[in-house]
Amino acid sequence: MAKVDLESKLLEAIAYVKASLNAKITEINAEKADAVTLGTVEATAYLFAPEIEAQFPTHDPFVVFHIGSELGDTAGDESSIKGLLGIEVVTSDRGYASGEAVAKMLLRYKRAIREVLAAKFRSFGVLRVIDFPDVKFAAGEGQGYWSVAVGFNFNITG
Repeated sequence: MAKVDLESKLLEAIAYVKASLNAKITEINAEKADAVTLGTVEATAYLFAPEIEAQFPTHDPFVVFHIGSELGDTAGDESSIKGLLGIEVVTSDRGYASGEAVAKMLLRYKRAIREVLAAKFRSFGVLRVIDFPDVKFAAGEGQGYWSVAVGFNFNITG
């Protein structure tokens, strides 16, 4: 039976996000060319979900990776694993006073995530893309933050 290496595929996708997300953000900013500008992500502002438990990051924005898996099907010499990669962008309201400007910002971050991973995950066998609801919360000194997340369910066969 062929071995399915979920860890390698997830790390490959995460490395791709780290290498590509800022270029996509810059592309969207240039395309829209309006008063709503997405902030780019510093190289040290990519975290895994367990890291958030220890201390809330000081970066604005920052990205959190959420990973999961479940055993898929086994047929003959092949087996599969169903995986989930969630990518969450957390950002302040960046000083935008109107709800419309914040909504544009959140939609654009979701678009950036989806477009960066669309090509990468086609080779994995995407099952579906999940847009999670936007969440507003306060952290630290009461600073308001927004969280937008997109999840990718996929199937790896080996």
